[in-house]
Amino acid sequence: MPYGNCGWGTNAGWGLWLFGALLLIGLVLLIVVAIRLLSRGPSGLGGHLATGPGYYPGPPSAPGGPGGARGILDERYARGEIDAEEYRERRRTLEGTD
Repeated sequence: MPYGNCGWGTNAGWGLWLFGALLLIGLVLLIVVAIRLLSRGPSGLGGHLATGPGYYPGPPSAPGGPGGARGILDERYARGEIDAEEYRERRRTLEGTD
């Protein structure tokens, strides 16, 4: 009679190895799912709804609003990318008063 294995033979080693491998795979999948859910932003699980059917981002910006051409022109002037003369010329062009 062999000593030290108590009748389990070598199969217990394979069973524990398989259990450990499955446990590790499960933990990795859990971490990946958690990261994906957290990276969707404040909406969490419903993050995909923000771009799906029925999503309405709101009305487009008015021409003089922050997202319109006039708003961009105002921002460029405020940052100093264009001088006052160029600003006035482009503003006249946008308003159609050439």
